[in-house]
Amino acid sequence: MTEKEEEEGDRHPDDYNVNTFREALEDARRTHDQQLQAYNDVNDRNWRVLRFNGIIATVSVAAAASVSSDIEIQTAIVLLTGTLFLSYSSYRLIYKTPVTKVTLGPSKGDLKTVSDKNPPESVYLDWMVGLYSEWTESVKAATKKNSDNIELAKLLSVVGTALLIGGGLLHVTYQLT
Repeated sequence: MTEKEEEEGDRHPDDYNVNTFREALEDARRTHDQQLQAYNDVNDRNWRVLRFNGIIATVSVAAAASVSSDIEIQTAIVLLTGTLFLSYSSYRLIYKTPVTKVTLGPSKGDLKTVSDKNPPESVYLDWMVGLYSEWTESVKAATKKNSDNIELAKLLSVVGTALLIGGGLLHVTYQLT
């Protein structure tokens, strides 16, 4: 090792036991798989909220069609605000939740590089652990971004639904008085 490597505490992959690298690679793969599952779960949640918004919109349209045309201005404002919240929630879910390409594992190029260079096993394992670490961080960042967006869309959806229900109850109250 050079003086610089000793100062930084860096060690060459050949200095480690190959079994340690194998275990590290397995841990890295498991972590990557778990992060991919979390990413899929977030995307599933996106579609659940979007379907919920669709159901609420359908019920609201059906209710609006059966309502008489004499709606108080306060009721119309509440219903319109609820519709805007629900619409913006759906907009965020469709257009603001990015579809991010995530790496599932080694590409053909990665495998070709290994084939061409034919490195020692410890170097290969060290390289793969590094790649899996990068891929996991990339998926984690995409998951966090999508999750934050979906949480906001969910909040907008709940507020919009509450306003639509409140507007409906307000209309019924005005009709009864």
